[in-house]
Amino acid sequence: MRGNGLSGQSRTRLSLLIVATTALTILTGCQSDEPSEENGTTRSESQCARVADVAPEASARKTALVVDNTASGLFGSLPPGVTSALRAAQERGDSLVLVGVDGAGAPPSRTIALDPAPGSDSQASQRARALTLECVPTWARGDDLRPTGPGSRILSALGRAAEDQPETILVVSDGVSNSGEFDLNKQQFDVEPKGLADALRDANALSPALRGKKVVWAGLGDTSDEQRLPQSARTSLEKLWGAVLKAAGATVTFESEHAPSTTPAPPGLPSDPITVPAATEVRDGCATRVSIPSSLLFAADSADLQPEADGVLDPVVDQLQKDAEATAIVAGHTANYGDAGYRKDLSTRRAQAVVTALSARGVNTARLESVGYGAERPAVEEFVNGRHDTAAAARNRRVEIEIRPGGCTR
Repeated sequence: MRGNGLSGQSRTRLSLLIVATTALTILTGCQSDEPSEENGTTRSESQCARVADVAPEASARKTALVVDNTASGLFGSLPPGVTSALRAAQERGDSLVLVGVDGAGAPPSRTIALDPAPGSDSQASQRARALTLECVPTWARGDDLRPTGPGSRILSALGRAAEDQPETILVVSDGVSNSGEFDLNKQQFDVEPKGLADALRDANALSPALRGKKVVWAGLGDTSDEQRLPQSARTSLEKLWGAVLKAAGATVTFESEHAPSTTPAPPGLPSDPITVPAATEVRDGCATRVSIPSSLLFAADSADLQPEADGVLDPVVDQLQKDAEATAIVAGHTANYGDAGYRKDLSTRRAQAVVTALSARGVNTARLESVGYGAERPAVEEFVNGRHDTAAAARNRRVEIEIRPGGCTR
């Protein structure tokens, strides 16, 4: 027997007959995918609805699936790793808690019996189980789990899933949280992971229900073509969510394998903007000062330039190549969080990494100078009424390049 079959209790012949009848009803209620004359829905949709109507057993263990149907993410089939995990959960006899990511209000949820015929090994029951797994993507992407407000409160959805005490929380999401206390449009992708986690804990944004939970995450960083993330942001997301879930007492595994999406986002979804900052350039006397947010160049807590950094530095290279007498001072700045010595070292290594990149593009190192200030020269104040402002910290994490043309003596 399977899952919650005869283990620990004795089923009567009548109960087995009811189970078998349920499975047969699911499968024989409709035998084709032709539209129903009554309501215009396809037969497969009708079958999924029948499976969903099977009440989960009260004693069944649970697996949760958090699905991000917000406008920034990818749609389509579920990743292979998630499908495999669902199959294993069905073998155990788990029920499935489906939770949608929303931007406002309570995350939508529903519970499904992964095994619609527990205790039965008949052909009809086996086919009903196969149908159930085939229907999970339909339920996961259905209207019931669509967001009702703008943005993505992914942390809230994780907390809601944990409340049902599942064995595992499966997550299919781009991971770009942009609403509530965890707002990467303000904090930016290179926010210090521990600093972010501490701020969320201090704001009571980490659900106690997450403690001890196992999280398996697929699709992290996989945003729509219209809002494609730079590699630095994708790299940072794993560090950020790893730190946040660790602070909540959970463990997380990030799955890299995923099924390519072929389905466009449905129309009418609430807005879910992703803000990637841009470099700014201002005149400062005879010099030009270029300020580049660190998130455009580096992943969180890293001094390794990301592949897209070359494109960000192109305007600087152009200016230095047009004027053979021009010089540049590259200054690294960090937020005012953590050990001062570490901040100074990180800012110094980042400034030197930019100098090395400019040199590799043909700029003579004799014309370049690097310096790291740590948090000694903030662009804005980070602490307001004794509380650390992570959005202000994002503005302070930057690399400034002062370009002095030939003859500029400031």
